[in-house]
Amino acid sequence: MKTPTFLLCFVLFLFVPFTGMGQEIVLPLNSETNLIEYSELVQIDSTTTQKALYSRAKEWVAIAFKSAKDVIQMDDSENGIMILKGIIPISGGMYLADGKVDFTMKIQLKNGRYKYWMTNFNHSSYKSGYSGGALENTKPACGSMFMMKKGWNQVKESTDKYAHIITQNLKSFMTKQSIDKKVENW
Repeated sequence: MKTPTFLLCFVLFLFVPFTGMGQEIVLPLNSETNLIEYSELVQIDSTTTQKALYSRAKEWVAIAFKSAKDVIQMDDSENGIMILKGIIPISGGMYLADGKVDFTMKIQLKNGRYKYWMTNFNHSSYKSGYSGGALENTKPACGSMFMMKKGWNQVKESTDKYAHIITQNLKSFMTKQSIDKKVENW
């Protein structure tokens, strides 16, 4: 008896999502906290004061985020510390529950240098029961029935891309002169 082509194609189609799941996405892990963390100490011109760097960082937050007022959780100009709570929108893909990844970003500024940390990444879905939880988890908190490994990898990939974009954007902005300096002779 011959196997109908339709049945063979159907069986192959069922197994396609389980093959080629890809490698586990490896995100930078802080060995002390065991949390995913993007951080860097960035040296700027040594004559740049903490106050000037703080002003640039504040300007960057206002431009980079939809609402600086909602994002800034701590704002200590005297000690040059800002703590932000941000959101990475996650969407698309048949293996992925749409949602967001919340994160915390700390920026500490000193004369001629600053350091940033991005950490506390946590996925939550807009659909009840589909949240992945902490990105350090190998498997999503909602379980593999609700989000396959490929979907969890997509969440991690999107987070990694966004983290690199936002930190690159911060570095570019902090190394240029403030907009105020450029337009002071208007």
